[in-house]
Amino acid sequence: MQEVKIKISVFLASLSNSLFSPFIALFALSLGASKFQIGLIASLTTLFSIIAQVIGTPLSLTFKRRLYFYLIFDSIGALLFIPIAFIENPNQLIALISLQTFFFSLPIQVWNEVLVKSFPKWRRGKEIGVLNKIGSWGSLIAYLIGGYVIRSFGFIPYLFYYAALFGILSNLVILNLNVFFDKKELKKFFKEFLSLELLKEKELRKLIIAISFFNFSVSIGAPMFSVHLIQNLRADGLDLSIVSAISLLVSALFYGAFGKVVDY
Repeated sequence: MQEVKIKISVFLASLSNSLFSPFIALFALSLGASKFQIGLIASLTTLFSIIAQVIGTPLSLTFKRRLYFYLIFDSIGALLFIPIAFIENPNQLIALISLQTFFFSLPIQVWNEVLVKSFPKWRRGKEIGVLNKIGSWGSLIAYLIGGYVIRSFGFIPYLFYYAALFGILSNLVILNLNVFFDKKELKKFFKEFLSLELLKEKELRKLIIAISFFNFSVSIGAPMFSVHLIQNLRADGLDLSIVSAISLLVSALFYGAFGKVVDY
């Protein structure tokens, strides 16, 4: 039953995030944003996400039930979809999207621990692959609905209301999830993290360098891809949703199989 709740939560969360996320550039342009401001959205959200994840672990340790730390701050992030519906200029959008990213990222480590604690090691890769596939299908549905609504009616408030609603529901589903967190182990990990002890591990340093280079390579041009589709190819909301959906479908085809390989 616990695993079913997690799967339902992932599906609802993907509906919430994907009703708006593929269309941020289109929304920003509709508010009169410059290319610099669109790039600023991408860079500031990354910065706020990093800051939130660094301070999230010690903050979560102050909660008697660490799952509530996740539920509270993730729900705040979801509720921020409502004021986003009424912003009037790009600077307001940059501020609110950055703040929302901060709240979504603050408890993300707790969610990762929920997944580790909920699935046995021997099939964890397979189950997380299934969760990714479920999230992909939820996002696919949200992309197509969001794209159709935006093409037909524009960025109406109801789109943001439903994004907030699905986000809250995703947290209510796992409200009573029974997950045990070893705080002593976490405190020890965070102490090593602050002292940079972990960076003495050669393989970890290699992994950090590889991930950093990969993220830099992808992110340097990614924010402008949607701008190119909108301004040069005259794409609208539905066109953007179809492009995003194709990417999701390709990924979803391999999530389950790759999860089994990881377990092996």
